[in-house]
Amino acid sequence: MESLFPSLFTFSYFAPLILRIAIAVVLFEAARGTWKQQKKGKVASFTSAILGIALVFGAFTQLTAILGIIEIGILTAQRGVPSIFHRRAFALLVIAILFSLLITGPGALAIDLPY
Repeated sequence: MESLFPSLFTFSYFAPLILRIAIAVVLFEAARGTWKQQKKGKVASFTSAILGIALVFGAFTQLTAILGIIEIGILTAQRGVPSIFHRRAFALLVIAILFSLLITGPGALAIDLPY
């Protein structure tokens, strides 16, 4: 069966850009939410902010995706630091998007070269 809108495939290079920006916003929100906590919260907040900035600019996208998956796994497992990733369905969705960025690369408007 043919696609409904095959002309949209010409913009597929911009799909990772949309995913990068969306996950960066989620990481910035996670950083904002954990900033007011003790030392553990500040470390998690700083890490989330750095990963968000790297995703916005598309710098080291594959490494950032791996580190983001690790961080979300840690924040999901920790109970001492309040996080938006304690809802496992939400954390799973963010991890799936990060895996997608790991496989597809940074996309358009990124510092990383695609190859």
